[in-house]
Amino acid sequence: MGKETVREREWLRRLPTTVVSTRACFDAACRSDDETTRTWDAASSAARRFRELGGVALMSRSASVPSPEDVRSRRANRLGSDLVLGFQLPGADRSGVFYFDSGRSKSAAGEALANFITVTTDLRIGGRSLPILRGTRAPAVVVAAPRMDGALADAVIQGTLDFFGSIAREMQDVPSGAQRS
Repeated sequence: MGKETVREREWLRRLPTTVVSTRACFDAACRSDDETTRTWDAASSAARRFRELGGVALMSRSASVPSPEDVRSRRANRLGSDLVLGFQLPGADRSGVFYFDSGRSKSAAGEALANFITVTTDLRIGGRSLPILRGTRAPAVVVAAPRMDGALADAVIQGTLDFFGSIAREMQDVPSGAQRS
């Protein structure tokens, strides 16, 4: 069993069954001036919605200071994020909801979260080895879409809520005194 598997099992074991008090880091990609502005709008809108639901919303960068992806992933780690929700324009790549997958290892928790977000965003799921996905300790997803607006932000938060709801339902199925694996 790899260290990623052990880390994710521990993450799932201690994850609350609700977004209340969950620390989510919102990452707005910034590879161009256009992307810097557009992804900030979507990420900050999602963060605001997450905060309204009782979560702790953190940003991986400031609105006006673009920073490299590896710097943003280290910031997410320093902030003690429970999960990372990234936003980027597709660029030459296709649109989708991406989780960490290097071909040799992958994030099962990131994949599960991505699955829920694909349902609410109508985007396809895929594995990638982007710096923000491989550099964070917490499970992470990147939503790559040409439309970066409040509707996308709401859909991402709804998918995240559905993910937490599935954990709550799973907890109801665990006998009293037993631990979730």
